[in-house]
Amino acid sequence: GDFHSAVLKVAKGGDYERAIGLMGEMQRRGYMVNAVQYNACVNACARAKRWELAVALLKEAGPRADAVTYSAAMKACEKAAQHGAVAALWRRMRAFKIPPDLYCYTTVIRVMEKMGRPDEAVKMFYKMKSRGVQPDHVLYKLAVVCASRCEDPDTSFKLLYEMKDEARITPSMASFGSVISACARAGRWDDALILLLDMEPRFGVEPDIVCFNTTIDACGESRRPKEAMSLFNLLQRKKLQPNVITYNCLMKAYDRGGMPEKVLELLPEMLKANVRPNVVTYTTCIFAARDAGHPERIATLLSEMSDSNVKLDTFSYNTAISCARKAGEPRLAIQLFSRMKQDGVKCDIRTYNSAMSACGATRNMEAAIEILRDMEAPDSPVKPDVISYGACMSACQKAGDARMVLEVMDSMRPRGLEPDAICLRIAHLALTEARRYDDVRRIERELTERFPKEGLPGEGPGGRMQRERKYLGVERV
Repeated sequence: GDFHSAVLKVAKGGDYERAIGLMGEMQRRGYMVNAVQYNACVNACARAKRWELAVALLKEAGPRADAVTYSAAMKACEKAAQHGAVAALWRRMRAFKIPPDLYCYTTVIRVMEKMGRPDEAVKMFYKMKSRGVQPDHVLYKLAVVCASRCEDPDTSFKLLYEMKDEARITPSMASFGSVISACARAGRWDDALILLLDMEPRFGVEPDIVCFNTTIDACGESRRPKEAMSLFNLLQRKKLQPNVITYNCLMKAYDRGGMPEKVLELLPEMLKANVRPNVVTYTTCIFAARDAGHPERIATLLSEMSDSNVKLDTFSYNTAISCARKAGEPRLAIQLFSRMKQDGVKCDIRTYNSAMSACGATRNMEAAIEILRDMEAPDSPVKPDVISYGACMSACQKAGDARMVLEVMDSMRPRGLEPDAICLRIAHLALTEARRYDDVRRIERELTERFPKEGLPGEGPGGRMQRERKYLGVERV
């Protein structure tokens, strides 16, 4: 009796080595060690993160090990990220015909989720229920997360209502958020909206701002700006404070719904509500300025970002440069490129390619060549690719300099790059316009040999001349 109490007391205090020593002393004196003592020692090892020792004790226990022993050993292995050991213990448990308890199932299902096997986790959950083991709120929450990651909103919905109707468990806010997110990813904005509106009357849970944000985002993904705006108004009536994510989701809904003017109207509204915009906010507004036909606002928005202490990064500038060019303002795009370099913001391959495409639109061959030569410099961190050379060739072709087109194309090969079909077509167009027919035939032969399915320029759908005229290198990034 004294040994029994001592083992339990020492193990509970966390001194697993002494507890195991006392258990060994019991055996040497002829006392029977039962499952309770083994369970206490295995639990102590689990708390001390000694998963190998926990597994060794379980095996030593042999037939005395019960579901509690296995549960403790599995938990120790899970904490040490030894997922294979958990699976091995599960198989051993089944081989010895030991019925798993709730905690064994919880550990195995959690490990399945961590291993990226949520579909198997959901199947295990329902197998557990069929065997008469009732899940608690922790396991229900885990099952909802797994079902959501399976992109299976129907099962997620089913689990939520099972929690409420069968287990009398109120789902957590995180569970609702998981299901709404699954609906958003599946493009089922209407189901996300139904669940949000059903939370309070059906489950007695007042939706928080995160649930509203996720539902607004679901509406945005499905191009439902009116529904997104209705939700925005509803959360304000519920005295919830919109945050930057709320406004970003609403902007996204307007942007996807083809309402760029509304996007731009939201920015001053955010500032008035003392919500600080972030880089996503301004990027969305830059796209909206392009789509609304206000390219002059692109540079202004970048200045507002800087004034608001929002970091101007590579993505921000790339977005602005690309939008300016696509809005028919290539000179603005070139100015933004220069400003980016002056501000010391790192340029990437897309930056350079966009800038050269803008140079092509203004027939500024010299600027395009200068950018390409900067990329070719030995100390340049960004090296040109085929698209870069194609963009520079396009600028030379638009400037009417066929000789320079060929020179740029030929400079690719020493760098281990071969001109693609688009580069060859640009060269073909430039040489045709310059009436250099010997070179035209040479390019035609290369096109035919290397890209037989493309066809020659002007010959069928694969060879229309507008391909060259529409060429903008950044489009392929």
